[in-house]
Amino acid sequence: MEFFMDISDRQKGCSGYLDALSAHSSEKSEVVQYPDAMRAGRLLEVGPGGGAALKEMIDFVVAEYPPSERPEVVVFDIVAEVLDRVREVVGDPELTVSYVSGDASASLPFQDGVFSAINVSSIVHECFSYGGGFDGIDQLAKECGRIMQTDGVLIYRDPEGIELDKPVEMTLETPLAIGFFSFFVPKFLDEQFTRIDTKPTSNYANLVTILADGEPVSFSDLASGRASLTEATVVSLSGPAGFIHELQRHFLVFIKEVCPESYEGNETCLPKLTSELHGMVSLSVSDSSKAAIRDFLDENDLFYLDSDSEIYMMPATLSLCIEDINELLSIHGEEVQLSPLITKSIAWARKDGEEFYFYGTAEDVIARFAHASLTPDDASILGHSVLCPITPAHTRVVRREKYRAFGSKHLTRSDRMVVEEKRHIHFAKMPLEKAFPVVLEMFHASQNPRLRELLGRFTALLKDYMQKDELPAQLSVLVSDKALQAIA
Repeated sequence: MEFFMDISDRQKGCSGYLDALSAHSSEKSEVVQYPDAMRAGRLLEVGPGGGAALKEMIDFVVAEYPPSERPEVVVFDIVAEVLDRVREVVGDPELTVSYVSGDASASLPFQDGVFSAINVSSIVHECFSYGGGFDGIDQLAKECGRIMQTDGVLIYRDPEGIELDKPVEMTLETPLAIGFFSFFVPKFLDEQFTRIDTKPTSNYANLVTILADGEPVSFSDLASGRASLTEATVVSLSGPAGFIHELQRHFLVFIKEVCPESYEGNETCLPKLTSELHGMVSLSVSDSSKAAIRDFLDENDLFYLDSDSEIYMMPATLSLCIEDINELLSIHGEEVQLSPLITKSIAWARKDGEEFYFYGTAEDVIARFAHASLTPDDASILGHSVLCPITPAHTRVVRREKYRAFGSKHLTRSDRMVVEEKRHIHFAKMPLEKAFPVVLEMFHASQNPRLRELLGRFTALLKDYMQKDELPAQLSVLVSDKALQAIA
């Protein structure tokens, strides 16, 4: 069953999305803070968005450096429309710019050690969403470490993370929120309704508890349409924070893009909007088409009801197979006519509905990048190099208000302001002996288990070295560290 268009088509390359990505240019140009990496170097811009930040950065470089010291810039993205848009925005600057198409969660088409700087702004969560979950992040980190020169810098900027497995509860109290939950959650959790090879949330289905007015509802019954939340006045959810926070974020984006009247706080529109999101959608078809559609739904185990010339389906189920149904109807010159709300909802679900923002804390990201990028390096005393924050201070969070008009007012009982948080981390490819004390200091501050695992791997390499040679003075202090002794 072909429920979604190709991955590259689903990357949000529309003009409005690219315009939005052009905001906050200064945050996306922090790589210019490192003149040693920029001067006569080579910069890889992964996922350039709308191109405004890149143009601002190029203009700065052209003004700051003489022609012989300006870096070469390589722009890399999976979507051809993005590269075309960026090429127009950047124009014909007084330095070398090339454009390369490819997948950041796969092997990068560049030789080893050819870049002095890499910019990955708002791209890592895309690799997580569409590149196989954590495997996509690991592949990006591994490849960035491979193609970067020693002492090169990598600027990471992505949504601030959370503890994915932390238990969280949420209450849905409005018809629109409950209707959205019924429409969206089956698409979000069920791996069969996607072309993504490994869907990050596929394991959440067995970890989420749903209560409708205090009565339990199973995910499988909700997904198939055998259970409905139509009559519920309060729906509560409990489960991993990775799921609950993603659901909340998608709801806020949904009402902003699909139900803008509700986003502005217009309560009068809620009953009209939710009558379709809540209940069964009617498909009026001829008898000849009805038989073909019924066979298709039965074959794919999709729940429906039928009566005379009508077939009734839950919106969430219909949204998954509308193209297949219309293809069957086209044989008889028919087509399902959906309401504007359902049509907009389906379009939104394809564009935004499978993207994931949360894949761990900042410490998780740092440990994952280091694990994936650890490679042999003859220039290192310990024989390895790694991507590591330049110092523990080279990480920060930028906060801004977002979705203020609607926020959690209609989603939960909380009246907290909804904010967007971006985590910035400045990595460098450095010898292991230089990264070791940085990671150790961060572990002391956070006690993060992934950093503990990373230190265990570092320690094993340190022990291997000690069996061959006398430990350099700069590393001897590590051996006496009590935390490190406990890890060892």
